[in-house]
Amino acid sequence: MENLIWVIIGLTLTGWLIRQFPMPIEKYKLDKRLHSVYGLAYPSKLKTRVFYVGVSKVPGKRFEDHLRGDTGNVDKDVIIKQILNRGKRPRLVILERGLTQSQAYTREKYWITKYRKQSPLTNKTSGGKFPYVSRVAAEHKKR
Repeated sequence: MENLIWVIIGLTLTGWLIRQFPMPIEKYKLDKRLHSVYGLAYPSKLKTRVFYVGVSKVPGKRFEDHLRGDTGNVDKDVIIKQILNRGKRPRLVILERGLTQSQAYTREKYWITKYRKQSPLTNKTSGGKFPYVSRVAAEHKKR
């Protein structure tokens, strides 16, 4: 009986993971040098309506950060809280994967532009933030 309970729990968790992560989980364990462009979407299965686009090396982990609401983007956090309060979860949509950092930021700009034409996004910028370049530029200005 106890084994049957563990099998049921395992199947339930597997079903939840498949619904939350449309591609196999191991796909999220990408080469640490490569990046993905992802979107956060409303939970509707009829139409993918993205409300945020981002870049991450490990999108599944970044998705969990977003769900905790500790990302500093109040507009996005409010939408996520509204979805969670209805007993649902936002969808993680992998838009592109296997990119270098500069490719990922270039593609992030593309996806933000594309989705802004369809509906409002909560992104604060038009994307393409490249932290290393920003830091180097700031240090250069100090000289």
